[in-house]
Amino acid sequence: LFIKDLAFNVDDDNDEVKCGSIRGGGIGEVCTDASHRRKGLSNTLLRMAIDYMSEHNGIQVSLLHAGEAVRPVYEKCGYRCVRSRWTLLDAVISASLSSDAVAALSLSV
Repeated sequence: LFIKDLAFNVDDDNDEVKCGSIRGGGIGEVCTDASHRRKGLSNTLLRMAIDYMSEHNGIQVSLLHAGEAVRPVYEKCGYRCVRSRWTLLDAVISASLSSDAVAALSLSV
């Protein structure tokens, strides 16, 4: 389970780009050993994670990535498949003001 601020941009119908950030949570690397499958374990853990995210104010979206074969498991928990184009990048952006009040941005990946 992760909780992060996610940056986004959206092209609207008027070709206007809108940028911002939202607080998001996600679930990753859900695996069940073959000998324990079909017992509801993944469903229970997913619901616990969703409840946790729901209880924390500010979580606006929950994300997960899944192969086609296991999508029905996630759909039973309320997820739906959407087409998206995005890039996740762990980066630190820092800003410093110079004497003439121009911000210098630095990106560390």
